[in-house]
Amino acid sequence: MSSKELIDICYKANDELIVRKRGNNFQILSDFVNVILDEWVYNIWSDIQGKKLQSLLQTIQYQVDEDIIRATIGCLCAAGLLKRNLNNSTEEQVDESLQLTQKSLVSVVIIAYNGKKWLEKLIPSIKNQSYHNLEVIIIDNASPSLEMYEWLLLSYSEIKVIRLLKPLSFAAANNVGIENSRGDYILLLNQDTFLEDGAIANALKVAQSKIDAAAIALKLKLLWSPSFLNSLGNYVENHNWGADIGYGILDIGQFLSWNELPSACFAGVLISKNALNDVGLLDPKFPMYYEDSEWCYRARLMGWKIYAAPKAVVFHAFGGANSLGDNELNNQKLSNACYGRLRFAMKLAQGKTLLKFVFNYLVEDVTNFLKYLVRRKFTKCFSYIKAWSKFLLDLSEIKKLKNTLNKKRKINDTELFHQLKYPLPIAHVDGIPYLSRSLIEGYYYQIIKNEESTKMPEFDSKHRKSSLLIISNDVIDKKMAGPGMRYLEMSKALSQSLKVTLAIPNKTDMEIERVRIISYSENEPSTLKILIENHDYSLITGYMVNQFPFLQSVKTPIIIDLYDPFFFENLYYYTDLPIEQQLLLNSQSVDIANRLAKIGSFFICGNERQRDLWLGLLVANQRANPYNFLEDDTLKNLIDVVGVGMPDVPPLSGCFLRNNYPGFNEKSKIVLWGGGIWNWLDPLTLIKAWPSVISKFPEAKLVFLGTKHPNPLVPKHKIVDKAIELAREIGEIDKSIVFIEWVDYDKRQFLLSEADVGVTLHYSSIETRYSIRTRIMDYFWAGLPVLVTSGDITSEWVQKYEVGAVVNPQNVEEVANKLVDLLGTPKENFRSAFEKIRQDLEWSKQVEPLKRYCIEHKRAADFNLIHKKNENQKIVMVPEPKSKFREALLIYATEGWKPMWSKITFHLHWLLFRKNL
Repeated sequence: MSSKELIDICYKANDELIVRKRGNNFQILSDFVNVILDEWVYNIWSDIQGKKLQSLLQTIQYQVDEDIIRATIGCLCAAGLLKRNLNNSTEEQVDESLQLTQKSLVSVVIIAYNGKKWLEKLIPSIKNQSYHNLEVIIIDNASPSLEMYEWLLLSYSEIKVIRLLKPLSFAAANNVGIENSRGDYILLLNQDTFLEDGAIANALKVAQSKIDAAAIALKLKLLWSPSFLNSLGNYVENHNWGADIGYGILDIGQFLSWNELPSACFAGVLISKNALNDVGLLDPKFPMYYEDSEWCYRARLMGWKIYAAPKAVVFHAFGGANSLGDNELNNQKLSNACYGRLRFAMKLAQGKTLLKFVFNYLVEDVTNFLKYLVRRKFTKCFSYIKAWSKFLLDLSEIKKLKNTLNKKRKINDTELFHQLKYPLPIAHVDGIPYLSRSLIEGYYYQIIKNEESTKMPEFDSKHRKSSLLIISNDVIDKKMAGPGMRYLEMSKALSQSLKVTLAIPNKTDMEIERVRIISYSENEPSTLKILIENHDYSLITGYMVNQFPFLQSVKTPIIIDLYDPFFFENLYYYTDLPIEQQLLLNSQSVDIANRLAKIGSFFICGNERQRDLWLGLLVANQRANPYNFLEDDTLKNLIDVVGVGMPDVPPLSGCFLRNNYPGFNEKSKIVLWGGGIWNWLDPLTLIKAWPSVISKFPEAKLVFLGTKHPNPLVPKHKIVDKAIELAREIGEIDKSIVFIEWVDYDKRQFLLSEADVGVTLHYSSIETRYSIRTRIMDYFWAGLPVLVTSGDITSEWVQKYEVGAVVNPQNVEEVANKLVDLLGTPKENFRSAFEKIRQDLEWSKQVEPLKRYCIEHKRAADFNLIHKKNENQKIVMVPEPKSKFREALLIYATEGWKPMWSKITFHLHWLLFRKNL
């Protein structure tokens, strides 16, 4: 996909938006939106208007990963601040709720007070629902004027209107409506709400699918800023006030998977009549606030559950936008809230849990009381006195209710007050939704990247290259071994179609066009973790899962490179150790392989023979399961072949040894052992055969490349000393047999091009059967005739393409004869055969399965099973990161000092890492 194809989204601001400066922030508002932007987001909003996406991404001033800018623009569009110029017709979605039968009667109960202006919008939205088996009951809660009551009687004769002679509490008024209802389900709505099409049907669908559902929380969104959440349920903790879940959060589809909730907000809730019969009505003694939470926690205490209906949308005026900016409760509301939380705790909590609730509430109330006293706000002080006095007077009655309720208790306090999953940030300023850089980086972008949101065009493959992080476990520098070469060439080949970052364990001054190179350290895992979290996909191999345990829990899909069957290689490393240690180390290797099999979203290997081996591992780890099989019965969506290839560009000719190294001249016949002398290879047979070779070709030179691994952490192999000693024994060391160290990667092409034959010999072993020799691919690339031992896949290619000779393991005579034949055959005779092998094995073709996987945004069909969310995760309302001190205090209060310290150190690492980018 070329970059030109990506430049096709243009943006403009929605009309009639007003901008107001608020300190360092900017408030954007109109009749349909009200949101505050920090300066960074505001600048992007200003800059993108009338521009195309790609032009903004090329702007240097933002100094941030381009995906963060994409996420910012996507959020601005979702918030209603920008319009895209896309002409793509969206597919019309079929409302599955229409498939519901109309058997269950739903009674809609609305408590109204001087609410004609609201009901004029609410009632039509009810009548226009796809679900029609409804009865509507409106309770006029003693409005001082008869205007609303008379209008309802005149305009809606089918609605049951009940006028109360004196105002009741919200709970008591709802009870009147419930007692006068006939429905199988009761839908409670505030008068200042408006239903989206299909809201009732979608809520009912959830209710009918959950036999233990007491209540279904509809998704409440802000009427005056409808892209943002008012709440999807609520919760109560042993400190502070009860809170709506998700207030001010931009809805980009992340709530669609929500299931259980602690409690529902009764501004929009569907309650089962069966649950009401068991749990009872709302507690009418709550004057206002906490009555909905008390009923829901009471229901859960008795074994019922509260569920979310994220597709059932209700727009809520939330008192009207004009009330925003004043977060201080008036005197009556303060008294009601103070009393409500005390009644809630006393009625439901027990023992130490109750003591903690009451003690914390007392400390908070006394502290606030003294604060208001100092400020001479005596009416506020009286609100606290009034609330506590009422609570103490009602204590005896509350205890009786508590005793009755405890007889029906089915869960303990730990379960009851453990807030169920869904961590969310605090995303509002003075009650107005807030979009900031830190919120987008830390929350919205993570949702988008993890595909937990609805798809945004900015992240569609038509407009964006997928990002891939390739993490090399081996050195990549001027001198490198096979694994480093593999990841370097893989990065180059993929960079045409993907945004590639190559992470390496060493410092380097290498530069690769279109590839970003970043160093990582095992001692600083947080740097690598941040890198992984900021890419669509990450490729790892081998022991990394042991070095970096967090790999087992990251949400970024992990691609596992299995081209190296390391547990076979390792058998050679430890042969001199006691058998007990060998068994232990082997067990560790197998454990690593099993852990890799469990966490991978996609696996690649070197050839079809390896694929058979690794399929066995995947079967043993239950990855060849029905999910993956039903998606693709070949399982190539799970594991495919990405072999070792050759660069698309042929090597340059030149002289590296000839005329530069003693004894090497134009007449020299150079036989090259092209890199690394490892214990599982067989240089000794070649050296034993060498006297016979030089008897026929006295000008022949045998060059061994790489006596030490380029990675200093890899120990020297014992076979090296044996090879040097044997060369010395036959009297050819530093004469016709030369051992040199690794050459610079860009100069290896000169060494390869001047050689006459490339040799790699190995033993007949299990490692050989499943190996793929990178050095032989170099021989192919350079058009260098190959002498290789039979048994591995490369020897089969040598025979298939007729580009050299294959010998039996450890056959000295055969090696000598075949090598003499190859030295006597001009390299030009193999040219046509090498052209064919280059076409078949070039890197651009080898990486095709990996490229396709990333471009198509694939994940393993069982990906969600691998990454199950912790169902017991607490709701954590994380403060806006501008106040890091307050955030740390909250983490300490809710999770303890260890999580607090962990998050502090992680954030410091992140700041340092970002600074160094």
